[in-house]
Amino acid sequence: MSSKFVFATINEYNIGVQQLISILRNSKIETSVEFSQYNCLDICYLRHKAFLGTTIEREKATKLLERDIDNIAKRVLDQAPSVVGFSVTTDLYQFWLSVAGKLKKTCPRVKIIFGGHHPTFEPESVISQASVDALCIGEGDQNIVPLVQYFSNEGHTAIIPGTWIKTTSAIVRSSVGPLVGDLDSLPMPDASDYYSNGTSDTSYAVITSRGCPYSCSYCGSSAIKSMYKGLGKYLRKRSPSSVISELREAISRFPIKYIAFVDDVFTMDAKWLKVFLSEYKKFISLPYYCLVHPDSIEEDTIQLLHDTGCTNIKMGVQHVNKDICVNSFHRSIDLDKIRRIISAAKRIGIRIKTDYIIGAPGETEKDLNDMASFIKEVKADDIFVFFLRYYPGTKLLKQAIDEGTFSEDEVYNLREGHELGCQAIPLRFQGEQRLFYEKYNKVLRDAAGSSFSIDQFSSLLDSDC
Repeated sequence: MSSKFVFATINEYNIGVQQLISILRNSKIETSVEFSQYNCLDICYLRHKAFLGTTIEREKATKLLERDIDNIAKRVLDQAPSVVGFSVTTDLYQFWLSVAGKLKKTCPRVKIIFGGHHPTFEPESVISQASVDALCIGEGDQNIVPLVQYFSNEGHTAIIPGTWIKTTSAIVRSSVGPLVGDLDSLPMPDASDYYSNGTSDTSYAVITSRGCPYSCSYCGSSAIKSMYKGLGKYLRKRSPSSVISELREAISRFPIKYIAFVDDVFTMDAKWLKVFLSEYKKFISLPYYCLVHPDSIEEDTIQLLHDTGCTNIKMGVQHVNKDICVNSFHRSIDLDKIRRIISAAKRIGIRIKTDYIIGAPGETEKDLNDMASFIKEVKADDIFVFFLRYYPGTKLLKQAIDEGTFSEDEVYNLREGHELGCQAIPLRFQGEQRLFYEKYNKVLRDAAGSSFSIDQFSSLLDSDC
């Protein structure tokens, strides 16, 4: 049976998915993509309203989600695939599980692969689902092709590093293999499906590295780093020429007017950055955006970014309480440096966005008033406030479980993706605690004023059902 693979994915650019599409097509596996009508935040919002909205909101949100699930499943099956793949985060796990269930019910012979962060950190739970036939664990560059070939009867063994596979007699669990050491050896991500899907997006997202030098407790990066210990260098950079080649090709094929560098920390290697941005200014010279960490940037770096076309940077402040930053978030904090960075960016002419996280263990009214005062003082151009999430695989969730922070039901909800949204108040906050965070969510918004950023979703529920 020949291989025909379909990716089902959200309606936004996903570098990981585009990378795997390119690898599959380079291996002569027929591959297509079907998109949800919605992006990640849209789906999180609709799930939130379907559970906690008014009666009318619950009905409309549920109908919109069900309609999208039905439509995705129908379009996927119209392609007559042998294998269907999903890149699954915890926030979208229940949504994609519903799509997979619909596919299996209609066409039991189709094989379904779940990959991404959630299956990587909750493999036993995910593989136990009747609609899931296999998992891609960790980075999927080297296991996706043999896995698809196995299910298409072109492969002869279920022992494929970095996969869990259901066979007729057992679940074959194979540990991850070595990391891809040379990122330049990977093909350019294939974004053609995304740009031919009717998007009005004129930006292009690119990643110049893999891995993060930091170990924040709420992020899954350090767990992935531990998983690959002894299996290659976790923090890897592409060569400047490789990135420039990708950008030149993308610009020649797609209507690109803006570049988004989405590395965890774009500025982590000052020597590499200087060489790369010199080439970027010479050959690309489009405005761009990047993510930085306070420890990885100085005023001369901000000037370099500005001089080579950077218009926006995003930086995590996360909290103003040093004890919370260091002991809960496992993250350094230097508020004076953050003040200097924000001031320098505004003076030099780069728009700066800052992230904050609330809902940390031990957080007090004073902490949130101090955060509001700091937000008011530094006056970043855009301010995002998120509620702390306890994601599977993170040190934060492990510590909370060890300390008995949550009930069994709460742990189950966190690990199964039933917690809703990251800008909505989490379900774990009830009673007086919920009222407290409703109050301070407003206090922080008022402190930020017009700089407060939140995605606008109200029009979603105006859609006809």
